[in-house]
Amino acid sequence: MQLKREKGEVDVLQRLKDLVDVIKDISEEEFTSIKRWLINISAPLLPAGKKKELERIIEESKPWEVENMISNFAKNINRLREEAKEKGLAEGKKERDLEIAEKLLAKDMEVVEIMEITGLDKDKIEEIKKKAQH
Repeated sequence: MQLKREKGEVDVLQRLKDLVDVIKDISEEEFTSIKRWLINISAPLLPAGKKKELERIIEESKPWEVENMISNFAKNINRLREEAKEKGLAEGKKERDLEIAEKLLAKDMEVVEIMEITGLDKDKIEEIKKKAQH
């Protein structure tokens, strides 16, 4: 499944690169329409804070800069995807550490040992402990 997704991404980027020669010769109005389209298709792929950054980059582009724009667009999408993936993994690990701490507290394990196992600080474990008691 991952292989198909990567191939699809390569296909889309290749198609965008194939449009470079055509786009270089279009009118400013047509180019503005293409920029709006790029913003609309990229918005769902990005975290909220990064949408504005990509929108700014696209809006500042000129027809004669289209090759760089397409290249930068691809790089930014890939970079932002990686950042989102890393953030998701970190959040997942944190959530898992919290779940483990809850289970270890339920087994009456010492806070210090839970800190060593999960990497959570004492305050966070005490907070979990208080929530569990209510």
